[in-house]
Amino acid sequence: MQRAFITLFVLCAVVPSVQAAPVAMQPGEWAITTRMEIAGMPMTMPPMTQRFCYSKQEVQEHATVPAQRPNCTREYYHVSGSTVSWKMTCHTNGSVQTMIGTFTMTGTAYDGTMTTEAEGRKMVSHISGKRLGECTPK
Repeated sequence: MQRAFITLFVLCAVVPSVQAAPVAMQPGEWAITTRMEIAGMPMTMPPMTQRFCYSKQEVQEHATVPAQRPNCTREYYHVSGSTVSWKMTCHTNGSVQTMIGTFTMTGTAYDGTMTTEAEGRKMVSHISGKRLGECTPK
């Protein structure tokens, strides 16, 4: 789940679009921390940190995918320096999901927030990533 969320983040937010490109993510081992706030939950979920290895090929493949996704409409996608912000609305299986995000990135770190609303539920994800170095074999 966490890797899928990070991949969605990379595809929708950090990936360069034809119009403008934020700072490119460097390949290597990354520590990704996600802290979620879900409206109506009686307790706060603890932050989760996981490590992922992104190869040069994965970073390049992600960079060639447009920010637009099937069944989704990009309301806006704006890059200013090292900050990218966007709004996207997706229609899937009769459900409407809206995602609004802002991320600031250097080649070795990023920090941002993505708000997702669907079926009357709201989730705010605070996501930060830091490149730890080269990938280590397992």
